[in-house]
Amino acid sequence: MSSTNMDLHRLEWVRHSRTAYLASLLRAIGQALGQSLLWPVRVYRARQTLHQLSRMNARELRDIGLTTYDIQSAQALPLDADPTQLLASRAQERARNTLSFH
Repeated sequence: MSSTNMDLHRLEWVRHSRTAYLASLLRAIGQALGQSLLWPVRVYRARQTLHQLSRMNARELRDIGLTTYDIQSAQALPLDADPTQLLASRAQERARNTLSFH
């Protein structure tokens, strides 16, 4: 391969690498922007679900593996924390404990 062809090949590789880098950078910026714009919607939906759960009585909550304390703990989380993770882990822990006693 001649030096001119090698230089052209190198130049094409640099252009491709730069384009790929810019594309991945723009994708990352777009995802971050999308997540930040949707944050209020996620918070609203989570709080709406917590409100519905707080209206359930102790028996109904026990049926899904939760207690009123679990709901109060989830409501006390900061807005940027996902309460579903806390509630799911508490319900799973309770289910494991129930299975181990039987």
